[in-house]
Amino acid sequence: MLAEHHRDSSFYWHRGDTNALPPSIAALKPWEVRFESPTNLRDFKDEPQISVVHIKVFGIHSTGGHSTPYFGLEVVCATNAESYRPQPSRGGVSGNHYHSYNRVTDTIYEVY
Repeated sequence: MLAEHHRDSSFYWHRGDTNALPPSIAALKPWEVRFESPTNLRDFKDEPQISVVHIKVFGIHSTGGHSTPYFGLEVVCATNAESYRPQPSRGGVSGNHYHSYNRVTDTIYEVY
């Protein structure tokens, strides 16, 4: 639904108003949801040119304490899903990035 509605634009939601999210995503109580259409990404050659909804379920850095590790889902919303593989987050500190992934289904990956 997000990818279809924002086909030629982007979507960014950060923890707060769950009414802005589809009920299936709001049920996860995510910290962040973002989507960039391939139309917006065509000038960024390092980014996969495929529709993907990124859902950060949890993860936060704590300065001087214990960080909560990053966990999220990447949902591929395109017909060429088999060519997609999540790319590790660039930079960031523990809790704000991921470095591994696991394929859940043909179009869903968990990232951590």
